[in-house]
Amino acid sequence: MAEPNSSFLLSRRSFLVGAGSAAIVASPLRAMVLFDSANNAFRLAGQGGVAPVHVDAQDFPGVARAARDLAEDVGRVFGTAAALFTDPNQLGRTAVLVGTLGKSALIDALVAAGKLDVAPVRGQWESYTLQTVSDPMPGVAEALVIAGSDKRGTIY
Repeated sequence: MAEPNSSFLLSRRSFLVGAGSAAIVASPLRAMVLFDSANNAFRLAGQGGVAPVHVDAQDFPGVARAARDLAEDVGRVFGTAAALFTDPNQLGRTAVLVGTLGKSALIDALVAAGKLDVAPVRGQWESYTLQTVSDPMPGVAEALVIAGSDKRGTIY
């Protein structure tokens, strides 16, 4: 009978990925990052592909960079980067909408239509809200909206 292998080596990358995954599962982020299907959850990626990210071309350059980083991070997690659009007409059935109050026409339109509640962050410094919105615009059934009270709030 062969003797079982008594050594098991992990690469540094495998160790860090495992430790990071364990930290997410054990943290409050678990409520935001779901690895299985659930009712009333926003599906960032699945069989239908990856939800694109939208940022207004008139928003702050730092917000545009953060949105681009988010799209790339989605790719690091799911294997396919999210498309990044500044034209809302290019969005699919689901989308991630990123913007700053007063700098993003789409975010401001959602607020004006009563679809996005920004009362807790309006007028605050470095604050943001993260909400799912049903039917935010024609052609988009659901969106994950990240809206900041100012540039830093959106970037956070």
